[in-house]
Amino acid sequence: MQKGSIIAAFLDKFAKPDEIETEIDLPGWDDAYVEELTAIYENDVQTIKRMPSVRFIGL
Repeated sequence: MQKGSIIAAFLDKFAKPDEIETEIDLPGWDDAYVEELTAIYENDVQTIKRMPSVRFIGL
C-alpha cells in the first residue's frame, strides 16, 4: 500500500499526461474501438465545459 502511494504521489507531481500510455487488454477492445471511445469522451468533456451552471475542474 505504501509503495503504491509513493508511486501515485510521484506521478501526480512529475508525470507528463501527454506522454503516458495506458495499455488496455480487454476482449473486443482494439485500437480503433479505444480511439472511438476516447473521441466520445473528449466530446462529452467539451460539452460539460460549455454548460453555464457547471464549474469544470480538470486538466
